[in-house]
Amino acid sequence: MNDNFNNESTLDLPFTVKESELKGIELIVAGKYPAEIIECTCNKAKSGGQYILVRYKIFGDYEKGRIVTQFINIVNENKDAEAIGHRALKELMQAANVAEMARTNALLTKLVMVVVGQKQDKRDGAMVNFVKSVSAYTGNSVASFAPRSNAIPMANPNSFKQPDDESLPF
Repeated sequence: MNDNFNNESTLDLPFTVKESELKGIELIVAGKYPAEIIECTCNKAKSGGQYILVRYKIFGDYEKGRIVTQFINIVNENKDAEAIGHRALKELMQAANVAEMARTNALLTKLVMVVVGQKQDKRDGAMVNFVKSVSAYTGNSVASFAPRSNAIPMANPNSFKQPDDESLPF
């Protein structure tokens, strides 16, 4: 062991793994899953706006322990994106049974149902998971989805429409 350890990111001995031994992370099959909110933070966007990052940990019989992330726009120069974000936040608050929220930690440990989808990442073209919608936890830990062997990527991930609701509290 190096006696001069100083929190650097360098190993004393190089460690390698053959490329053939590396495995990518398999996508979560598109479907509806019970999940716990394990992280919820308010962040500044590069554009100057504001968004909420929510991480859900899936539990139950399928995909147990997997984590999926949702980004909710709160302040955005694009008013359509902002309105979609406000609807998504309202949906999340209703699903978590939180009527008022001044701090994002009010959502921590809440149980909800998440609808997970798959889409192509705009940055690198890889398929990624995303949260399509959130609803109240039903107490049922059985997920509803197509069996993994029949799972195929969604043809048009933008076909999902947020619920119309003109009575946003924002």
